[in-house]
Amino acid sequence: MPLCGVQSQRMYRSAASMSSARAPLARTTSLAEAAVTPQHGHRRLTWAPLSKVVPHRGMTGAVHSRSGTLGVVSLTSEPTLRAGQETGSDHGTAWLARRRLPAYGWLGLGLTGVFWALNWGLDGMRTHWGFFPMWLGYCLTVDALVVARKGTSLLRRSVPGYVGLFLVSMPAWWLFELANERTRNWVYLSDGSIVGLRYFVLASLSFSTVIPAVFGTAELAGTWSWIRRIGGGPRLEARWPVLAGMAGCGLLMAVLVLAWPRYFFPCVWTAGFLIVEPLNAMLGHRSLLDQTGRGEWRGVVALCVGCLVCGWFWEMWNYWSFPKWEYHVPWVGWCHVFEMPLLGYGGYLPFALELHALYHLFVAPFARGRERAYVDLITSPDSSPSVQPAASS
Repeated sequence: MPLCGVQSQRMYRSAASMSSARAPLARTTSLAEAAVTPQHGHRRLTWAPLSKVVPHRGMTGAVHSRSGTLGVVSLTSEPTLRAGQETGSDHGTAWLARRRLPAYGWLGLGLTGVFWALNWGLDGMRTHWGFFPMWLGYCLTVDALVVARKGTSLLRRSVPGYVGLFLVSMPAWWLFELANERTRNWVYLSDGSIVGLRYFVLASLSFSTVIPAVFGTAELAGTWSWIRRIGGGPRLEARWPVLAGMAGCGLLMAVLVLAWPRYFFPCVWTAGFLIVEPLNAMLGHRSLLDQTGRGEWRGVVALCVGCLVCGWFWEMWNYWSFPKWEYHVPWVGWCHVFEMPLLGYGGYLPFALELHALYHLFVAPFARGRERAYVDLITSPDSSPSVQPAASS
C-alpha cells in the first residue's frame, strides 16, 4: 500500500509513457482501458530488478468514477443518514443532528475535490505534488465528521498532537519501504524526472498522511452504531506468556520474510505488530492489550475498519494517478480491484494494528499522564478528556 508515486533512484524503462495515451474520465470505456494496458507502459521505479509487467485486470475508468463517488458518499453520509432515526441510549448516532461540520471540514472537502480532479484529469506528472493536499483534505474532512458525531477529534483535542501524527507517519511508512526492498511487492511508475533529495522530500510528505488518515477514519468508524454495539469478547491480557508468544511469533515471521520473501511476504503486515506490541506493554506504553485485557475489542475493530476504508481510497485514487504504484504479488495476483489484488486488501487489517503499535512506541517518550489517551478510538459523545499531547505525540 505505497502512498507516493514519485521516483526512486533506481529505475528501469518499460515501453513509451502511458500518460500521453491516458484518456480523460469523460471518454469512452474502451479508451480508458487502453490507457492502462502494458503496451502503454510507464518508466518503472523499483527498488528491485525489473520484473515482468502483468496485464491490468482492474475495473474500467467509468466504473472507477462511479465507485469512487459511491465510496465518498458511503464514508461521509451512510452512517449519518440513520442519525435522525436512532434514539435511546445509542449515543453513537442519535445526537448527530445537533452538531455542525466545523469550517475546516469544508476546506478539507474542497482540497480533496480539487486535487482529486487534477490527479485524474491532467496529463503528465502531477501526483507527486497533488497527493499530499488531496489526502490532507481527506484527513481534515474525516476529522470534522468525527467532531460532528462525538464533539471531539484528534485535531480538536490537540493541534500539536495532530501535527505529530504526520511527523510520526513518515518514518513509520519508510520502514515498510525498507521491507519492500526484500519482498519487492510493489514498484513505482514515473517518467524519471524526480530523483535524489527531491524524491525523498516528496515521498516523505506523501507518507506523512498515512497515520492521520487511518486514525481519523478509525475514530469515525468508532462512532458507527454497529461497532459501538459490539459486546465484550475474550480477554487477551498482557501477561508474560502472551507477550513472549507474540514476540516469538513476530521474530519468527521476520526471519521467514528475510529468508524466503516469495513465500512469506504476507508476514510483513503482521510481524511488526507482534514484535512492537509486547514491547509497548512491557515498557508501560499504551497498547491495544490495555483494551483486550478487559475484553474490549471495539477499538481493534474500529482500527481495522478505518484502515480498510483508507485502503479503498488509496487504491482508487492511485488508479488514474501519475506517478503511481502497481503490485507484483506472488500467488494472489488475480481479481484486481484497482491495482490491488482482492486478497491484498486483507493486509490492511493487521497494518492498522502495526501503525497503532509503532505510533505509541515512537511517542511514548513525549507523552505524559492523560496525554497517553490522545488517540481515542471508542468514546461516548462529549466524554473524551481534553488532553494536550506533546508536539510529537
